[in-house]
Amino acid sequence: TQPMSALSCRHPVFVYGTLKRGFFNHYVLTGQRSATDPELVRTPALFCTPAVTCDCFKLVVGGKYHVPFLLNTVCDTQISGELYFVDDATLDRLDELEGVSSGYYQRKRVQVSPLSNEIEDAEAAELFAGAGGDTGVVQTEIYICLLYTSDAADEEDSVDLGGRRIIKKKKKAV
Repeated sequence: TQPMSALSCRHPVFVYGTLKRGFFNHYVLTGQRSATDPELVRTPALFCTPAVTCDCFKLVVGGKYHVPFLLNTVCDTQISGELYFVDDATLDRLDELEGVSSGYYQRKRVQVSPLSNEIEDAEAAELFAGAGGDTGVVQTEIYICLLYTSDAADEEDSVDLGGRRIIKKKKKAV
């Protein structure tokens, strides 16, 4: 077990979509330089458990790459994902990936409920308990898309990877 000061530098982060295990942006959590370059450039995140949000969000898939986005709108869907503990460098890299400084996404504090009580990694288990997991709910960070409009969700190719609305030109009648 690491000293508490090292553990306190870890942030709970809930991920869904392309950041989950098996998807193309998961390399950010594994600490790799890129999806194709296995060199470690950050401390790998600690996987804790599959989890579900306590609050409901609207999950839409859009853009030419069919990337999932969460909207902070009234909805009745809890989101399934994965709970990790990340260090400051990985949190900064997640902010960069999600375009937080550009206003594409915001990092929002939410509560998640674990889908499993079995946590294999001892450090992750200790962090989980410290974050309130022993009560069945953990306060964590989640990325919510800011610029993805609800009407854009109805148009398959109306949003790019950053969540920006794409204005389509109307074709002139010939």
